[in-house]
Amino acid sequence: MFNQCKIPLAYPFQVLLNHYLHYICIISLLWRVSNKNNFLLRGINILVAEDNKLNQKIANFILLKQNANVSIANNGEEAIEMLKEKTFDVVLMDLHMPVMDGLEAVRYIRQEMKSNVPVIAFTASTFDDESEKCLAAGMDACISKPFDATVLCSLILKLKR
Repeated sequence: MFNQCKIPLAYPFQVLLNHYLHYICIISLLWRVSNKNNFLLRGINILVAEDNKLNQKIANFILLKQNANVSIANNGEEAIEMLKEKTFDVVLMDLHMPVMDGLEAVRYIRQEMKSNVPVIAFTASTFDDESEKCLAAGMDACISKPFDATVLCSLILKLKR
């Protein structure tokens, strides 16, 4: 009666357990970052273009802990509008977003806006062809998700204007 769909009764528990383990890993990462030098990115204006709310929160937390000034765009079109209104030192751009994806947005930033703001691609893929597409579109670097916070911070410091 309780298991009419023929899924083992342990299934909901396992899904819940995997969900919590995922968040425990994230909390562990955030704890490590929050206990490091918190002034690496002081005063750097960073635009994060990311449609996934959890990824937005993680990036925002890490960057704010390093005293960066963070603005969030939910897609490439919002990122372009924000770049027209404000000067940013670095843009972190997800590749796969609704409305306008990261590749299309960076092409617009480079070709139409004639901006040379450093753009770092966030990608879930680690394939070389994805990195090549990013660099060909005009991005300055790629970092795969989940990213190492210290690698991200050093990349931002290296590329910032």
